Amino acid sequence: MLPESSPVQEVVNHAEEEPAPSRYRQGRWDLEEHRLFLMGNKDHPGKWAHIAANYVKTRSMQQVASHAQKYFMHLARQQEKPPRRVPKGKKKSIFYTTLDDDDDDHQQPPHDGHDVPLNP
Repeated sequence: MLPESSPVQEVVNHAEEEPAPSRYRQGRWDLEEHRLFLMGNKDHPGKWAHIAANYVKTRSMQQVASHAQKYFMHLARQQEKPPRRVPKGKKKSIFYTTLDDDDDDHQQPPHDGHDVPLNP
């Protein structure tokens, strides 16, 4: 048996500890994260670290880069062939979401047609 203070025993004890919780989300991206990704990519194309730090703060730079790779692969596939029909009861891929899509949560208030000057 190893003494409690040996370097080998410290490594073993350290390995048994729970890993620190990540500050980033894991799993599927939600609609808001994808929209933030699209906005960041529109303003700063290909700058994954900048997009992660300033737009999609819930994801790491590696997660943003991976999401971008999958998103652009999806776009390339859509140009090759028409989109297939989504079976009833299945969710449509988040990659079909664009910045132009209207969503009840993100709709702008209706414009009344009157232009109001910003500096009267």
